[in-house]
Amino acid sequence: SFGHIALQDNLRISEESDDVIIQTITQDKDLKIKVNDGGSIIDAISIDSSDAGSATFSHDIKVLDNGKLKAGSGNDFTILHDGSNTFIENNTGHILMRNQSHGNRLHFGTENSDGVLEYVLNVTGTHKVGIGTSVVGDEKLLVMGNVGVTGSLFVSSSITTQGNISSSASSTSSLGALNLHN
Repeated sequence: SFGHIALQDNLRISEESDDVIIQTITQDKDLKIKVNDGGSIIDAISIDSSDAGSATFSHDIKVLDNGKLKAGSGNDFTILHDGSNTFIENNTGHILMRNQSHGNRLHFGTENSDGVLEYVLNVTGTHKVGIGTSVVGDEKLLVMGNVGVTGSLFVSSSITTQGNISSSASSTSSLGALNLHN
C-alpha cells in the first residue's frame, strides 16, 4: 500500500482495497490518455467527467476473438466474434433497430458466392419491405425470386401478377377456387 500521489491538486493516484484508482480532483475536469502516433500527440481516450464519465476513443475499439462487448447494467446485451462467426445476443426486452435519418432505409446485405455485396432485405420508412436487391414501386412486399408458402396464404384485397399463376397440386390434393377479376 502506497497511500496516494497527488499531482498539482488535480490528479490523484491511490490504492483502495487492492484496486489502483486514478482520479481527477477538480469538478468536471476530463481525464485524457495521450499517445505519440507517428510523431503526433493525440488523445487516445478521453473520459468526460461532466457527462457521467462518457468515454471517447479516437479510433477503433478492438476485442480479440471470443472477447465480448457487453452493455447494460446486467450485461444483458453482448456482441461476440469467435473467429468464425459473429453473435448478437440479447437477454432482456426486444432488440429495436431505428434509422432516424429522414428518408433512408435499413439495408441488410451479404456477399454472394462471387464476393459481391447484395442487399437481401431492405426496409423503408413507408412500411415497405423488399426481399431481393431493391425496393421499387408501391409494393408493400416485393420479392425478387420464388416464394414458397407451406401454410396458408391469405390475401384480403387482391393479387396482381404480370405472369402466370400455377399449381403443382397432385391428384390427392385440391387447389380450391381461384377467382380472377379484371
